[in-house]
Amino acid sequence: MTSEPPAGPSSAGDATPSAGDTAPSAFNFSSVDLPKPGDKLVLDGKEVTVLSPVGRNGRPLRSKLFEVGVMFEPRTDEGQDFLCCVPIPDSATGKTRRCGALLKIPKGSLGNPLRHVKKKHYDAYCCISKESLAKKDRDHAKAPSEKRKRARGEDGETSGQGGQSRPGFSGNFGGQKGLDLGRRCVAFCCNQLLPLDAAGKESFTAFVRFIGRTGQVKLLRTVTEATSSLYYLLEREAHERQEALVGQIGDLESQFYWGLPFLDVSVDHRFVPVPAVRISFRNERGKVEEAVLVGGATSAARLRQQDSDQALEAGVRDIFGEYGLEGAYPRLVQRLSVVQGGERRPLGPPATRSAYISGYLNHDAGRSREEVLRVFEDCCERKGLRDDLCKEMDAYESLARGGGGGDGLPWDAAAFFGRQAEAESSGEGRFPLIFRLACSVQLTGEAPQDALQTTREVRIIQAKDFIVEGYDGEFGTVEELTRRTLFIKHNSGLAKGHP
Repeated sequence: MTSEPPAGPSSAGDATPSAGDTAPSAFNFSSVDLPKPGDKLVLDGKEVTVLSPVGRNGRPLRSKLFEVGVMFEPRTDEGQDFLCCVPIPDSATGKTRRCGALLKIPKGSLGNPLRHVKKKHYDAYCCISKESLAKKDRDHAKAPSEKRKRARGEDGETSGQGGQSRPGFSGNFGGQKGLDLGRRCVAFCCNQLLPLDAAGKESFTAFVRFIGRTGQVKLLRTVTEATSSLYYLLEREAHERQEALVGQIGDLESQFYWGLPFLDVSVDHRFVPVPAVRISFRNERGKVEEAVLVGGATSAARLRQQDSDQALEAGVRDIFGEYGLEGAYPRLVQRLSVVQGGERRPLGPPATRSAYISGYLNHDAGRSREEVLRVFEDCCERKGLRDDLCKEMDAYESLARGGGGGDGLPWDAAAFFGRQAEAESSGEGRFPLIFRLACSVQLTGEAPQDALQTTREVRIIQAKDFIVEGYDGEFGTVEELTRRTLFIKHNSGLAKGHP
């Protein structure tokens, strides 16, 4: 059967204001008119076939995104291969129809459709997100005296034990300023490994008054009146930083690296209470950035098996999936290693692509331009750039043979590209394609692998002294709270407008 989806937008390019701080209404998944695998559709005048959500490795994609949209083949003329099926009202008929937006899933990355759903269909986005923000936002708007019940779902949300009702929070943050202040309080407590109720202590209020922020004292008391409000913000903050990471990696891949592997991933066994996965990469300006992922029970069990490279690699794959980055592993990983005793040990086969690029850029003998050209053409999504890269190589090789200015000094590629990044706002300078290659292998220096935690922090975490005394499990297990707290603490660069 061939059907034409109702008319709708063909792309998600036009942004709308985010509804992140408004209370969404309920979303009914049964209202989604979702085509089944094998169904035929006509999109942009071309017949396509609906696919099962399977990744490049042949494994099923577990994202709840595929409850509101489908993948299809062949791609449209503009390279789109995902159809948004969220129901929207049709102004002409008064009935509902599929959204109909067509989006790209570049090599398995779900960033584009997730951003579309978040911007255009916030209710649906909240329901498919792992943190179930829709439920929490509705609770957030309830009266102070109302009780709420929460049940553990298959997405790992936690609740009152045995269905017992828990005291709800009023959501009285005092407007946007109060909401921002609450998020800052949560970030501060996470960064310092303090219990969330520390922000409501009189000593903290006195400190705020002492530093001349008397006007904030009343608002602070309002925000911290119920610790449950801060737990709500903890969940929300962790979720939004996770989304920021997924978006950042997706944007770098599509707009700067164009499919070139650029993630340097390491497993750090020094981290407590579970091994951490550290991801470092260089942004479009050539500056190094790092994210720290703290896994759940499944990935942590595998990452603890230090003597099994296979288990470690499986653990990394698991944790990428837990953070919505299943499309990035191993496709965008240019180096994988494990940190043991302060030293890095490679995992998996040698990274030959990185060796080719680093060797050529460092002007090592035996590293030909053909090797680099082949790597570039195999990985880069943008085609027809071979001639441009060859021209850059001609100029680069001439410069390298002259020692970077005719002074006969040995060629220092790392220093050269470091100067490029400092001199240009974009970092690209004279060699935009070669600069991308240099950044993809972190030629100007990898992120330091110093221990992330101090002895004091390890002691606090092991003793669970950062958990509010008497915590009853309403907002998740202690392990889940630990994971959120450490993710916020070690990913300050993902925060929006506050530390």
